[in-house]
Amino acid sequence: MNYLLTKKELGSISLKCGASLLLKFCVQEKLLLLSTNSSNKLLGEKLFSKNCLELAPFKSVQFFEWGDWEQNPLKNRSWQWRLNWLSFLPYLIAYHRASGDEAVLDSALEAIQSWLKTYLETDNSYPFEFIWHDHATALRAEQLVFFTYYCHEFAPAWAKKHSDFLTYLEQALMVHGQWLAEDSFYSHHTNHGLEQARVLLLLGTVFEGEQSQKWLQIAIKRISSELEFAFTEEGVHVENSPAYHIFVFKVFLGIIKDYPEEVLGDLAQQFNQFSAKALSFVTNILRPDGRLPPIGDTEQLPTSDGYKEMFGHRLEYQYFLYSHTQGKQGVKPPILNKVYPKSGYAIFRNEWPAKEHYQKAFHLIVKVGCSSRYHHQQDEGHISLYAGGEDWLIDSGLYNYINNDPVRKYMRGRPGHNVPIISHASYSKEFEHRLSAWKVSEFSESDTKPHIKMQLDVLAPVSHERTVTFDSQTKIVEVQDKISADDKQSRNITLQWHFPKDKTLSINNNQVLVTSDSGNQLAIEFEGDTPDDLSVVSGRKEDRVFSCISYKANQVEPSQLLRVVFRVRNQLNVTTRFQFKKIS
Repeated sequence: MNYLLTKKELGSISLKCGASLLLKFCVQEKLLLLSTNSSNKLLGEKLFSKNCLELAPFKSVQFFEWGDWEQNPLKNRSWQWRLNWLSFLPYLIAYHRASGDEAVLDSALEAIQSWLKTYLETDNSYPFEFIWHDHATALRAEQLVFFTYYCHEFAPAWAKKHSDFLTYLEQALMVHGQWLAEDSFYSHHTNHGLEQARVLLLLGTVFEGEQSQKWLQIAIKRISSELEFAFTEEGVHVENSPAYHIFVFKVFLGIIKDYPEEVLGDLAQQFNQFSAKALSFVTNILRPDGRLPPIGDTEQLPTSDGYKEMFGHRLEYQYFLYSHTQGKQGVKPPILNKVYPKSGYAIFRNEWPAKEHYQKAFHLIVKVGCSSRYHHQQDEGHISLYAGGEDWLIDSGLYNYINNDPVRKYMRGRPGHNVPIISHASYSKEFEHRLSAWKVSEFSESDTKPHIKMQLDVLAPVSHERTVTFDSQTKIVEVQDKISADDKQSRNITLQWHFPKDKTLSINNNQVLVTSDSGNQLAIEFEGDTPDDLSVVSGRKEDRVFSCISYKANQVEPSQLLRVVFRVRNQLNVTTRFQFKKIS
């Protein structure tokens, strides 16, 4: 598949020139922001003056010349992805804006020209994945649009001297548009597909001509379809990750903000049907420390606002603001506990505190099941618990996107979550089985004693019923696990409870005491079936991972795993009780 256009085709479509209301939000305002961004300027200066290329969130690497686009100095495919969508161009744009040195634009020209001459005429049979990669292609096209308009608006003398290059760049953008418009290239119903459609909409807007109108029509149709798929009727994004909920939500917000109704049609109305619910999910999922929980492919980092312009007049925004600022601004939300039975989440709190002790609140999250293939982890029934200003029960996080990395395998699999490990049971080879193999059978959003009961049939032939109850007055969490199978085969069952490395775990018979340097204490005891063995493991040994957590991408540290083993059981019925002996 090769989309290099002929001269005849080139003549039928061209970039729009000058300022226009249509380009104001989707190009000109964004260009102003990225070209005056102080962080971009510093990174551009490092790249141009010191040959240091820093593709966040990765560390700097020495980078002396453009040409080796398939290099991998950090052994990380996400770094290669960022390099090949030319994510460094805003750095050079901002540094040129600050310095006025045309040599900075010459360096950007050299980089762009090198990539285009190497790859523009290739097709998707080329062996390196990030040339015509679904997401990288879209983001690269966007960067090339911004660079083109920047040169014309802020460096007209340079643009005039390099008019042949900019004409070539315009053709390269058309080639990218052809790729993005192709149905077989479109990643249907994913965040990548949404980004492809968003950038195709941008290309359809900045170009004029018959082809650009076709791109607009394709883009609007796809965005509408993505919008319909991306969020459940409860307003929760289906890609199994709080971080991707926010990312995709903000992509849609940006589309609605950047384009007028004459372009979008009824997309804004379609978006409004669930947008307030989507914002409320962010309000509820944010931890008392202001960070996102590392559930699914999520980093445990703060999130930005970005909702005021569209939602500032609504109470849902005031509730979000209270959660986002840890009680310093906004209005205290009226609902304490929230269960999303169709989306697969339960979120329980003991209170929405005042700002003085906001971080001391209890925050319990249950991840029931997955809603789509993207960014899924084997975390059906997982529980995270934050209390007294610190983590207790933890998830494992993202780490990276290198699927053969043993740490990444661990974090995606059942061993990285607070879920049982069950012998002689496995996931179906057909992923779609997982989408329907879980359900919330009962729940309560009571202020004082919320609970959720879930049925988990993801591990054939095992049936697992897990009930989580939170008593907000006594600060007790109870997890009842009932496990059985029709085949009557005896199985070894291990309940897993992960804790951060700063906790001390002491085992006394079948009781466990978890203590913190802060003086907080959590007691764990079991009611019903008696465990055969309790033990604690931590960290990793070479490729064998016992217990680790990644708070930020590409970073990992040891955590601790309490293993509660039940050997040779036909069935299991046990309640694990977590009771805080001391909490401040």
